[in-house]
Amino acid sequence: MKHKDCLRRIRRLDVHIDQKIKELESLRAAATRISGANYARDPVSGGKKQEARYTGIVERTVDLEREIETEIDRFADERHEVINCIQSLENPLYSDILFQRYVEYKPLYQIAKEMRYSYSRMRHMFGEALRAFGSL
Repeated sequence: MKHKDCLRRIRRLDVHIDQKIKELESLRAAATRISGANYARDPVSGGKKQEARYTGIVERTVDLEREIETEIDRFADERHEVINCIQSLENPLYSDILFQRYVEYKPLYQIAKEMRYSYSRMRHMFGEALRAFGSL
């Protein structure tokens, strides 16, 4: 179903951004670690190696920050596009169901409970909403 993939795009982007942010946190933690002094080594060569290590980590951190900014911009654009598509549905109930499911990432059972429908009725309406979305 092509229309379902369209709706799932923003969730995938959101997950990718979260993963990159965790990677960035790990890099920042590595950059702030203080290693113990090793007096057995030559202090001049040891300092250069340590400096090169930190420079590499800082460069990767900066690159990853730029990548995350680009992904966030893309996410915001895609999210806005998906929301506009969902809001273009004629039936406001279908629009609400798809919004909660694909923008707020709520499971159907939670949407059903909040909207005071049975789960089976919600599944039926969700299918109708997807069909209506697919015919846009």
